[in-house]
Amino acid sequence: MTLFMGLGNYLSCFHYDSFDIICFGGRWFVWGSFITTVFPILILCNKYIHIYETHNSTLPALGYYVTWIMVLFSGLFFTLGSLAFVRAFEEPPLPPLFKWKHVQTDELLAAWLFMLGTVPALPYSAIWFITYPSQVLYICYIAASGTFVFCTYLFVLACYPSDKVYFFLFYHLIC
Repeated sequence: MTLFMGLGNYLSCFHYDSFDIICFGGRWFVWGSFITTVFPILILCNKYIHIYETHNSTLPALGYYVTWIMVLFSGLFFTLGSLAFVRAFEEPPLPPLFKWKHVQTDELLAAWLFMLGTVPALPYSAIWFITYPSQVLYICYIAASGTFVFCTYLFVLACYPSDKVYFFLFYHLIC
């Protein structure tokens, strides 16, 4: 709880008297993403501290740890993205964190961070597919991961301000 105490100065929705639905849902997304970041740290620390029994995964040890590192990166990007997304809907509006054109609004920054959070699912699914190439489930997993990355890319494009046209990012992708 003390970790997010200082955020109350920057995000008014972390005060519990706020009932804005976006801030309320965003607050839960921040906590869920934060837990997704902490959980892999515990699993990776288990290699040295022995908090629980060693892994009984069907993956080789290296693949096992790499997949948890991917989950850690996803959780980190989702946590930062959800914080930026909650900040984007503050009342009164806060000035953007960055001025660079590709992260010029907090919503756009959040969209990029969400996309970076979905990218580790591609190597994660590839590790499982390489380990079990005959399983149709893992082929579907790679296809779904690619679809999610593409959809979050479209979300990034949708978050660009309408007065600036960055359609070329999508146009070059399909042409």
